[in-house]
Amino acid sequence: RVHDMLRDLCLKEASEEKFLQVIKGHQILDSNSLIIPYHRRLCVHSHVMNFIHSRPSGPHVRSFLCFPCEEKELSREHTSFIHESFKLVRVIDMMSINISRFPIEITQLVHLRYIALFGNFKVVPPSISKLWSLKSLIVDTTSRDLDIQVDIWKMSQFRHLRTSGSSRLH
Repeated sequence: RVHDMLRDLCLKEASEEKFLQVIKGHQILDSNSLIIPYHRRLCVHSHVMNFIHSRPSGPHVRSFLCFPCEEKELSREHTSFIHESFKLVRVIDMMSINISRFPIEITQLVHLRYIALFGNFKVVPPSISKLWSLKSLIVDTTSRDLDIQVDIWKMSQFRHLRTSGSSRLH
């Protein structure tokens, strides 16, 4: 926990240094397309669905983190904005959002190093093997079994795999 005045100072310094951008709810609601111009780290912790529906764009974003206050459910068509808007992203952490199906679109993000997802996944597709710089894959699933079809033995950078269900590697 941090005192509110110290938090405000930290956020001000982070914004001036272009280290982090904090997007307030009214900024999301007031725009049709949200543009994140220079910041490399983006964390959304409120109004997540409004943020996603605003079709954000951040050409410089390297880390995209979602920590909503309450659990949200996200359909597959709403995950397509990630590969369109954040082409150079390296870190995606969406553990707090229940995704209905594994988002195949993230395999187009060749710079990804860390992926953390939650949903009703039964299969991790083999196309994840295309992510040559992937180091960590964290998949929490509501399914009892998770079939990991990724050829992790050919991924030279891969170091860490965590799942919540019983897993089967191919």
